[in-house]
Amino acid sequence: MSRMGRVHIPQSINFVVLQAETGQTIYANDAEFRHLLHLIGRSAQRSRAHVHAFCCCPQQIRLAIAITDVPLALCIQRIATGQSRYVHRQRGESGHLFRERYRAVVLRSRAWLPALVRSIHRSPCEWALTQDWATYPWSSHRAYATGRRMNGLRTGVMLRMLSTVCSKQREMYRRFTEVDDGDAVVPERLRSPFGSNATADQWLAGCIAQQVKHQRMTLDDAIKAVAQVLDISRAVLLSRARASRLTLARAVVTRYAIRTGVAPLAEVERALGRRRSALYHAITRYEQTNPKLFCKTLDEVNVAALEEACHRDVPPSQHGCQRPTRRERLRRRVASIGRVCSATSAKASLQGAPRGRATR
Repeated sequence: MSRMGRVHIPQSINFVVLQAETGQTIYANDAEFRHLLHLIGRSAQRSRAHVHAFCCCPQQIRLAIAITDVPLALCIQRIATGQSRYVHRQRGESGHLFRERYRAVVLRSRAWLPALVRSIHRSPCEWALTQDWATYPWSSHRAYATGRRMNGLRTGVMLRMLSTVCSKQREMYRRFTEVDDGDAVVPERLRSPFGSNATADQWLAGCIAQQVKHQRMTLDDAIKAVAQVLDISRAVLLSRARASRLTLARAVVTRYAIRTGVAPLAEVERALGRRRSALYHAITRYEQTNPKLFCKTLDEVNVAALEEACHRDVPPSQHGCQRPTRRERLRRRVASIGRVCSATSAKASLQGAPRGRATR
């Protein structure tokens, strides 16, 4: 049986853990680590992703990475494959460098980012590699503390969350990370949901528990809820019709199912009878025009915003997904026949009279 594909949630922040195979080391010297750092930056740029923090040890890599429209799996694949090839070429070895698949969880709130960065930077103490994690050379802590730029690393997002004053951001970061009880330094909305000194395993388990907690609805329940909000029947929503209101409903269902993990994209594709490219196009279109349509729970769906989006995209004569009248259909058919006849006559006149007939 094939394993379930990764869930792709655009514009999300992910906590990723890559574990080395037993008996293997991801890097053994400075040259291999510099190559790994180069791969992280280049892969993030090629995938249009942003790395907010990282910390590496010979047996594990921890990343806080924000993705856009390119799936996270593609970015991690480039990092893992590139490092494996480089290390095997340098050491003259072969085989697996990383163990199984990478582990990744999505942060349900962007306000958790400072706490996650703090947990990642304090990982060397958890691994018992050093007593002072601030002097650990193979993490992004120095970029935050000194302002040193690194390829693919974005520090401004997390620093602006700690303080809006540029001159106080790095001092606020030092206070937040160096104190054992870092939650006492920042506002309540930026505090870690799993404790100040939560480990990577606690973050993974906590985020998975949060995701399972919000998976109360099935895909069929989501379809029924959106159909009820837009006042359309479930059969019409699942039909082959391509009205603007139906396209919006399918986009909302798809976005909710992917964001909350209710169902993978392949299942949504089969249930709605639409290709994934069409569903992604609809989501991108409505996210640009009205991002408030796509909320975390269906209970927060704004009916007025949905109605406004429907009437904004459809001409006044087609509001409410009404079919054109009989007179309108007849007029369109006559116009179409007229265009075909005109094109045929023009083609015949260009070709001239047929051979074998006398011309008048």
